[in-house]
Amino acid sequence: MTDEAWPRRALLSRRLAGQTPSMDAHGLHFCHRTSRTALDILHRRLHFAAPDDLRPQLALDMLVAAFHCALDRWTNRPATPTRGDLTTDMRDAFAALPGSLTLAADLRTP
Repeated sequence: MTDEAWPRRALLSRRLAGQTPSMDAHGLHFCHRTSRTALDILHRRLHFAAPDDLRPQLALDMLVAAFHCALDRWTNRPATPTRGDLTTDMRDAFAALPGSLTLAADLRTP
């Protein structure tokens, strides 16, 4: 990410993947494999109360989902977004995680 041209290349890559289902699927599959590897590492290095405890996987999946939300927001910014914009979008997405777990809404009336 230190290369000055990185934001433009990353943006074009994300937009191309968004328009190319096979690229998008490959990216999602890679993300899933990476997440499962990270989860395996967590289980090797940390002692959880029960081996079938869903919370570590859910926590990791929420972080990945927040990253994807931030990346979507970053990709849809006008012009060419910067690395700083991505940092801002990631911070906003991660900060929204706790509130998303307790989100309540009223039904709209027609």
